[in-house]
Amino acid sequence: MNNFVVGQCWSSEAEPELGLGNLLLVEGRRITVHFHSADATRVYAMDSAPLRRVNCKPGEAVVSKDGLALVISRLQERNGVIFYSCHSDSGQEIILPETELQTVPERNPVEEALKFGDFDLLSRFQLRAETLHRRQVALSSPLRGLGCNRTALLPHQLYLADEIGSRHAPRVLLADEVGLGKTIEAGMVLQRQLQAGRVNRVLILLSDNLQHQWLVEMLRRFNLRFALFDRDRFEDSDWPNPMLSEQLVITSLELLQSEPEYALHAFDGEWDLLVVDEAHRLGGMEPEPSPAFSLVAALSGLIPAVLLLTATPEQLGQHAHFDRLRLLDPDRFHNYELFQQDTAAFQQIAQLFDRLSEPGWSESLVTQLHQFDLLDGDEIDLLAEHSQPSDQFRETVRNRLLDRHGTGRLLFRNTRAAVGGFPQRQVHRIELALPDHYSASELSPERLVSDTDWWRHDPRVNWLIDFVESDHQGKVLLICSEDVSARQLHDYLRLRTQVRSALFHGEMTVLQRDRAAAWFAETDGAQLMICSEIGSEGRNFQAARHLVLFDLPLNPDLLEQRIGRIDRIGQGDLIELHLPLFDRGAQQWMWRWCDQALNILAAPSPAALVVFQHFKPRLLACCEGGDDAGLIEEARLFCERERQIIDTGRDRLLELNSCRQQPAQALTADLRTRDAQDDLQEFMETLLPELGVEVEQHSDHCLVLRPGSLMSEGALPELPDEGVTVTFDRQIALQREDMLFLTDEHLLTQGAMEKWATGLRGLVAVAVVRDSGLKPGTLLLETLHVSQAGVDHGASLNRYFPPTLIREISGVGNVPANMTRLEPELAKLKPFVKAKQAQIEALLVQSYDLAEQQLQRLRDAATAAIDLELGEASGRLQALRKHNPTVRQDELAAIAEEQALLHQQLAGATIRLQGCCLLVVQN
Repeated sequence: MNNFVVGQCWSSEAEPELGLGNLLLVEGRRITVHFHSADATRVYAMDSAPLRRVNCKPGEAVVSKDGLALVISRLQERNGVIFYSCHSDSGQEIILPETELQTVPERNPVEEALKFGDFDLLSRFQLRAETLHRRQVALSSPLRGLGCNRTALLPHQLYLADEIGSRHAPRVLLADEVGLGKTIEAGMVLQRQLQAGRVNRVLILLSDNLQHQWLVEMLRRFNLRFALFDRDRFEDSDWPNPMLSEQLVITSLELLQSEPEYALHAFDGEWDLLVVDEAHRLGGMEPEPSPAFSLVAALSGLIPAVLLLTATPEQLGQHAHFDRLRLLDPDRFHNYELFQQDTAAFQQIAQLFDRLSEPGWSESLVTQLHQFDLLDGDEIDLLAEHSQPSDQFRETVRNRLLDRHGTGRLLFRNTRAAVGGFPQRQVHRIELALPDHYSASELSPERLVSDTDWWRHDPRVNWLIDFVESDHQGKVLLICSEDVSARQLHDYLRLRTQVRSALFHGEMTVLQRDRAAAWFAETDGAQLMICSEIGSEGRNFQAARHLVLFDLPLNPDLLEQRIGRIDRIGQGDLIELHLPLFDRGAQQWMWRWCDQALNILAAPSPAALVVFQHFKPRLLACCEGGDDAGLIEEARLFCERERQIIDTGRDRLLELNSCRQQPAQALTADLRTRDAQDDLQEFMETLLPELGVEVEQHSDHCLVLRPGSLMSEGALPELPDEGVTVTFDRQIALQREDMLFLTDEHLLTQGAMEKWATGLRGLVAVAVVRDSGLKPGTLLLETLHVSQAGVDHGASLNRYFPPTLIREISGVGNVPANMTRLEPELAKLKPFVKAKQAQIEALLVQSYDLAEQQLQRLRDAATAAIDLELGEASGRLQALRKHNPTVRQDELAAIAEEQALLHQQLAGATIRLQGCCLLVVQN
């Protein structure tokens, strides 16, 4: 018979809809209970009352009668009534008697299954434990968001993604040289920011010809599903602001410029992060802002985080470069003359950086470092005692110098020379006679001839036919200046040759260009791609080994953009450039200019644009028929001097800051180690069949997954109805784009783990233990508790305090190191277990006590990690702000706010029982 005491909380098994009831009166053999939610009173016979005692456990969420949401941390019984020690969302501790409970807490299914002896297979319980552990590791990994993408592990990209992706509201200009993967870097930053919970809504603003390329790249490499907002998407939407219907959006810069209504939708989009590719096309503020620049300036003023991408940061001049920096931080970059003065000082700082490698630091060097506020008094005294600085101290001072000077926190520019891994260029000059009916002063003379059959008489065309029909080993990309030339050349070659050729020009639709590029990328696709100048803008034609330059552009950055379509990192050992150019006139001058003055064909020339701007009038005069005998040699000498200035000045500082070798190499090594040691495939081959997925071996490291007949509808939304082929190997993923690249962070993997962790299989098991040294008949209880953070206030706690598996064994003081666990015969074991219910309940209470102790240790460790990491970050930025105004006050405020929110969440952390296994010791 139950022990009824006034004040206890009970629920009715006969009328569960009544909710919770409080025992009001015990009178003889009758009891009176009032159900406050239903405002109903019932009188029961004491010995037959259909009542169930409400007994909440630590970790359960409850609501008090005054509507306060609370989480139970511990309980104490006094004179038959339970008093719960709870804490609120704000961390306040409250003592709540059971009389004040408003709602019945959800019953823990593990406890229910244990109570009724609903045992599952031991293997399923073990799978539950492994799943909870893998989920914890994936969510808490410092590498989260870096290694889960279909990308090669390149140090400069990983460093950028980690450095920028870990910031609050980063506002930076990514200006890597052509071929270093800025689109990939932007995607990695996005992935890092999204997975950390720092951003939710992202707008990518592109020119028309890059939209589909980015859409496919974000999905293929990063599994990020962006919505493409074109004119039809805007017109067909029934939302007042169509852009609010999606979290991740790509749209056209030209479309927003032409449709003010759509631009207003973008302004009201409540974005967290803006990405703009080809930022050099925006122009600048002088002599007046271009429409594109004004549009982006308005958006960047509303959106906290901004990524601008350009391969040519100073293509339109230093003033336009200054204007793009002003988009990122108008307070810092408000005066162009001051910016020029700062730029002039970079060479001195670069020289100081080099001196830090001197074996012993001289007194003059130490004084100079102190003047730059790179050393404090204590450090100077320490150096006086030890003339030889340690390697660690040198690195500390180097990092301070790079942090505190220049535009390093806003501008990142990796160079091909520093990164390495690029192919050699082999240049083939084919000198052809200029036809009499062509103008010698034209770089593309075919565009001026009245004869529409120009290709019949152009020696470049005959050479091209001979070349593409020869055994040249590899695909060929041809770029010319004019859309009309590309189209007519393509039509003529299709008539004259059997070569499979694709066409790519500005008069095609974006979808047509995408299809042509995809066909060219296929192994058995087009052998030749003919492009107009639009093909040099941001496209990756890495499938080609040969590049034919049908003419040469005036702007050297545009020429480098052309070459960069195939001269990309990881391309191979050799690419070949073919230049079928005329022997006199403008094309002859441009050949000499590019080859001798700039030396830009055999290798990139960072000084080329400055040289071109300096000598542009003289070069144009020569192309138009003039003669300037000294031009080429003067330009060559000027180019050498400029390159020397760049190597020792501002660009050298940018290069050093854009990829700090030590952390970049460490990140790369950690990810490669994780790839090599990962056993995800074995885990998924066990988990997926339990969820009803049919798993078939495809090849080494590859599986074919299909929804099985026993799979519940919608169980794994990431698994298509027709099935999918997946790989667990990064190299295979890079070669086979038709396969999903599965990692612990992929949505399919995460969905499968979440489905198993929240399901009802493997909750409770029983096992026979042998070879333990314990007394036969001993009963143990292994429990799987998982820590839970408090209410999410906008700060992501997972990095410091992920849902952590707390695995404990109750019932013995010292758990044996080795215990053989065997699947039992349940029919024989169930009577024994049933007779031990009281002992099992006691073991369960003991397990909660052990888990609570472990929870407190986890809280303490998380608190220390938060204070250490965010304290160091705040201290670094405060010191940096004194010397480098590019550090924004809102960054400091965000760190302090995040630290407070994280502490608040930690205060509300609890545990929840997710599984248990009875261990019965036998001989």
